Amino acid sequence: MTLTLWIFLAFEALGANCEVRQFFLKQASGQDCQSLQLGESWISHFLIDCHLECIRRYSENCQAVVYNSQTGNCRPGSIAFGPIEKVTTSIPETGSSDKLYYMMQPVPPCNTSNNFSL
Repeated sequence: MTLTLWIFLAFEALGANCEVRQFFLKQASGQDCQSLQLGESWISHFLIDCHLECIRRYSENCQAVVYNSQTGNCRPGSIAFGPIEKVTTSIPETGSSDKLYYMMQPVPPCNTSNNFSL
């Protein structure tokens, strides 16, 4: 089952203007998808709160959350990937009832102001 949530967040752009970015949360299907845990867990009453707190704490790196709707336990994660047995910080653990939700973000426009090019 795929769960899609649309979240609209406003971010300040260069300290003056705000640009609206759209975030998509999708539940990973199957037990093979995991993420690297970024830090300590916390309790969130809703998945959306879990996601927003992850962005607040780890704005540059939060790309996934592992959430248990029964306990409210929320764990921040980096990118979602397949299982890597030698990585001990991958979440959710094998056999866990926690669900991995990864963020699908539209690609921001390329910033060419510092001589970056494609």
